[in-house]
Amino acid sequence: MFQTISMKEFQQCCEGTINIIDVRGQAMYEEGHVAHAVNMPFSELETTSSKLDPSTTYHVICQRGSTSQRACTLLAQKGFDVINVEGGMSQWTGDVECGC
Repeated sequence: MFQTISMKEFQQCCEGTINIIDVRGQAMYEEGHVAHAVNMPFSELETTSSKLDPSTTYHVICQRGSTSQRACTLLAQKGFDVINVEGGMSQWTGDVECGC
């Protein structure tokens, strides 16, 4: 099981230090992502999740919220503490970093 938070709650969390996993593809991630987000595309998550620390809480974000929800389901089944960010980057109003 995992928790889902609104974009407003997520933006308040981002004022502190949190761990963010962006599960969009690399091209979308490079176009713009939340600062400090780590790109782990959903299509590769089954293998890349071994790099995650099971004692850490991760906020998972995608473009609109559905892929991050699926990613949270997968990661929660593997024993990770994850929080889905509802609405995804389409509702993000803060600054973004890009791979420019």
